[in-house]
Order: sequence, then C-alpha cells, then structure tokens
Amino acid sequence: MLQLRLFAREIGEWTPHHFQQSIIDERTMSLELNPNLEIMNGHSSPITCLDIDLAELKYLLSSGLDSRVSLFDLTEGEELTKRTIKPIFTLDNAHEFCVSAVQWYPVDTGTFFTASYDKTVKVWDTNSLQIYSKFTFAEKVYSIAMSPIATTHSFLAVATKEQSLRLCDLRSGSTSHSLFGHREAIFTTRWSPFNEFELVTGGQDGTLRQWDVRTSASCLLCFDQHLSNFAVQSQQNLPTPTPTPYFSSTQLPSFSSSSSSSSAASVSPSPSRGRALPQRGRGSGTRRGAIRTTTPSRALPNNFTPQKRHLAVATAHDGSVLDASYTPDGRFLVSLGSDKKLRLWNTHTGANQLVNYGMLSSSRRSSVMTSKKISISRNGKVVFVPCGTVLRSYHLLTGEEAMPPFTGHYEPINCSIFHPANEMLFTAASDKQILVWTPKSRSSQKEPEKVQTIYIQNYNIKIHTRQIEDEDKWSDEEPDSTGVMNI
Repeated sequence: MLQLRLFAREIGEWTPHHFQQSIIDERTMSLELNPNLEIMNGHSSPITCLDIDLAELKYLLSSGLDSRVSLFDLTEGEELTKRTIKPIFTLDNAHEFCVSAVQWYPVDTGTFFTASYDKTVKVWDTNSLQIYSKFTFAEKVYSIAMSPIATTHSFLAVATKEQSLRLCDLRSGSTSHSLFGHREAIFTTRWSPFNEFELVTGGQDGTLRQWDVRTSASCLLCFDQHLSNFAVQSQQNLPTPTPTPYFSSTQLPSFSSSSSSSSAASVSPSPSRGRALPQRGRGSGTRRGAIRTTTPSRALPNNFTPQKRHLAVATAHDGSVLDASYTPDGRFLVSLGSDKKLRLWNTHTGANQLVNYGMLSSSRRSSVMTSKKISISRNGKVVFVPCGTVLRSYHLLTGEEAMPPFTGHYEPINCSIFHPANEMLFTAASDKQILVWTPKSRSSQKEPEKVQTIYIQNYNIKIHTRQIEDEDKWSDEEPDSTGVMNI
C-alpha cells in the first residue's frame, strides 16, 4: 500500500498533506501493545493522571493516590530494540492527600502543576523540585488546565468541589475571578485549542458549559442533549420575539375585536389602575399579587436571548459529566458521563451530533475520580475511552468501533493520553502500570499473497499489487498499451 501512495503522490493525484494524513491514519489504526517498551512503575497505588509536555514532546508526568509524582523521559534508550524507561525523579510527598491531576506549563518544561484532595494547587520548579507558588481552596480539587495557545493571559483553570470554576493568575499569584453557573461540584475542565479565551467545564449536575474568561457572566452556552442540528437551524430561522408586557392582578388585558378582522386583538392595560412591573435587575422585583404571562426560570444573565434561555438549564448527560475533550481542530467536543454515554458536540452551535457510540458497559468500573479519561488521536478521527479493564476506540463521526478492544491491564483504567506528535497512546490503571501502545512495525505487517486493483481518479491507470515474499517488489516495466502496469 505504501507503493500505491508513493505512486499517487508521484503523479500528483495526492497532495503532500493527503500523503501525510494517509500515513498517520494507517499508523493510528494499527496500534497495539508494545512488548519492547516498558515504563517502570513509580507508584505504589492506583495512577490518577498522565500528561505529556507540549514544549519538547518527550516528558511524561504521572500522579497517583499515594501522593507521588513521577517524571519519565520517553526518549530514553530510543536506539535500543527493547528498553525500559525509569523515572527521572519521584516526589514521594508532593501533597498531603492523593494527587488528582498534573499539568505541564505549555511553553516550558521548567514548570509543572499538581492538584490534590488536600485543597491545594502547587506550582513546581522542575530543576530544583521546589514549590515557588501555592493556591489554597475551600474544597478538594478535581481537575486543572492551562490553555496551550494563550499569549495574553496566564490563567490556570481549577475545578473543585465548589460550584464555581476558579481562575488563578500565575503572574499575580492570586485568584483572578470565578465563573458561576454549575449547581454542584465541577469534575473536569479543558481549554479550547482554537480560542485562548474559551474553555469548557463539566460537573456533577450533568451540565456541560462553555465559557469566555474575559467576563464573569461569561457562560456562552450550555450543551443540551436534546438539541440537535435540526433544532438549532429551526431556532435560527425563528423571528425575533416581541417583549411580553407585564400586568398587575387588578387589571387583566382586555381584548376587543374589530369588525373588519375578527382574529385581530389589541392589548390595552389601563394606566390608571395598576402599572407595568419593573424588569429584572431594574427595580425592586415582582410586586405582591402581580402575575406574568410567562413563567420565569432561574435568574439568568441579561444578555441571554429567549432562544438560548433554555440552554441555561439544559443537561448534557443524565448523570455526572466525568470528562470532556476537544478535537485537535476545536470544531467538536466529546463528553463522557456517568450514564455510560459518549456524546459528540458542535462547539459553535452547541448541537448534539447524535452519534451513537453505544452503551459503554463494563464489568469492572473504576472508582477513582480522574479528569483525563478521554483521549483523541492526533488526526482527530478516533476517540479512546476506558471501559473497565479495556480501552475502546470509536470513529469520531460515525460511532463505529475502530479497533478491537485494547486489553493489557488487570485493573480498571483510570486515564489515557494520546501523544500530540506521534502515534503513541499511554494508559494508566489501578494496577499501578503505565502501558504504551504503538503502531505495528512494517516487518510484522505481512499479508498473504493477494492481488489488489485500485483505480486513481482522472487517470486511466490500473495498478495490480502482489505481496510475494523474497521477491523484489519494484519493477522497471513500462505500462502496456492497455494502461496496466504490474508492480
């Protein structure tokens, strides 16, 4: 197949981008457990989180319930056929309680962050292994995240058991502001890879919210599992609604019919008896005995339009939102709920794409609360999600299972992460092991003898490929008069 790709690139049928994507797709779909690469265990209890640095793309951080944090160099012994990666260092008592999350500083490997159930977030110096900043909160911390593309701010988003998301400014060393909207604990938070000011949060109340950190009342939308693309288009085609007047209980609206049109009605509240109630936020509120023609919901920001008002109380899952992850291009968002459902969202409209991934059933479910369960491949086409002791993969846009289940762990998988530059997948579980999944080597991809016929568009060329061992696969033969060339 590589010869076919090279030939298509040579005749100009494929662009360099298409050729590169085809290689990446093939390597992604051939992932398997690498028996020649072992990461030595640096923890004595279940592993909770993994993170790979974005600056040099070679350092792996891991955290566990034993309050330890370990650092690994993924390039160690690359020249060896079989290698074992040992920790560069291990912090035995990074926190008082278990470490729930770790995060690299996006632009430099000299700094990393740790969060714990001891209600603190610590900023570490990688070289000296000293703490040079510390943030304390009122409740335990579940997740932390920092924007990988931020250039105008240095906010560290912190999701805690509180109902608000806290933004810590690393420049000032204090909390900048909080984002209110969730009704229960916030379990996960992720920054958009496309917009440095947007992030998403998921909580115990089943809501998945997208925010703009430039304002405090910054909830852009709340993802609704019942809102599809068709419903969004229908709402966009609706005319702008006219504001509904309010009336007092002493003067109800009177309707008078015109002789020329029996269906027309006019509403005329009496100015002498009763007065219009002040709008929300402009007066003392609803007067006793007054009624409204519409039943108001909870207090919402003034900039919410009637079409988006229902989004403020919408739910993304019928249970807690355990994790959410953006695709590399930022167009879609994948969320995982305690209802064993995986859902795909349009980040621009907030619509549910209604992709059926099936029920994520598992015989053994992880009891460890972790924030990085979902991982998406580098090409953005495959999503990986833990299901007990196995890891399942699905095509992002179709929901079909992409590869057979990944088996290798003996305890439930807690977290997974896909390498941002290579086709490598890392998983960590309660069995204290970190497994590495890499593409199959070409020497092991031996297919039986077969003949394939592939037609290339816009060219009257038919290529026959034959896989024969111990035979030169290259040929200098020219195409015959029928336009057929044997390779």
